[in-house]
Amino acid sequence: MALTWVMAAIAGLAAGPVLLVPTPAVAEVPVAAAGSDTRSDSSSISGSLLCVAILATAGLWALAKRRKALRDAAVPRPAAATPDETGTGSDPSPIPEGSGTGPAQRPADPDQYPATPLDTTLGSKRLRADSNRIELGGRRLAWGQVESVAYWVTRRHTAHGVFTSGNGSQWVFAVRGSGEEVVVRLDRWKTKAADDPVWSPLVGLSRRYLEPRLIADIAGRVSAGEAVAVTGGESGWLTVHPGGLRGKGGHPLSPVELSWPQFGGVSSSGGWLWVFRAGVDQPVMQIPVQQPNAVLAPALLTALYRQIGR
Repeated sequence: MALTWVMAAIAGLAAGPVLLVPTPAVAEVPVAAAGSDTRSDSSSISGSLLCVAILATAGLWALAKRRKALRDAAVPRPAAATPDETGTGSDPSPIPEGSGTGPAQRPADPDQYPATPLDTTLGSKRLRADSNRIELGGRRLAWGQVESVAYWVTRRHTAHGVFTSGNGSQWVFAVRGSGEEVVVRLDRWKTKAADDPVWSPLVGLSRRYLEPRLIADIAGRVSAGEAVAVTGGESGWLTVHPGGLRGKGGHPLSPVELSWPQFGGVSSSGGWLWVFRAGVDQPVMQIPVQQPNAVLAPALLTALYRQIGR
């Protein structure tokens, strides 16, 4: 039985990261009298079995986590390989996940993220947002001043001990511009995005009063013949220009270029936006959702495809 536990522990260690649980140090006890050898042997065997059980549990936990990650690793293909007049075929603006698993698609009903004013308290700071601005504590930005936006959800597995654990999330909403930034961080426990009283209004206000302006500005510059670094700088994750788009993709990451007629849609999964080539089932380009203005990519690329690529 002990051998089976040891083999399971080794298999778990080989499969991925393991939760390391420190074991208490065992004090040396001198032999005092006859018969103590038997007690010492028994104590040693019990301690060994305890260590084996701890390692086996950690190994099985790591193995299960690794298998789940492999199951969720598949990148969802956009519903339509070629964008149509109504959108990308995939969701035009996803609620991205930072390091979790599975797709994080924007709901089909945009009213799930209504642009309602927000006035609440986070810790000791007051958070306010409406159609004109966002303010947290002493930091304030008008939507018209914002140059970049990012929002994402990071799934986290929290271990409270060897046998107890849980899944939580950190939700981040960040805007920057005019030398100022406002960053909202929310710790949540199994909360749906559309139901969150803070997150939902922030996303809705951004989509209504901020993102359309940023997208229109970039699209106008491209139409005028300019190459625009959407996120990550000129040699970074996404640059758009009159002839198409360029970014990074593959393993290891390397430069990728697509012309507008080759653009095949955008999907979201596991903390990344995945850009497809028309007629190809696997993505050719990837963008981390935590990057500033990465959330603009699906709607922006679709708009430029309809405007230039046909």
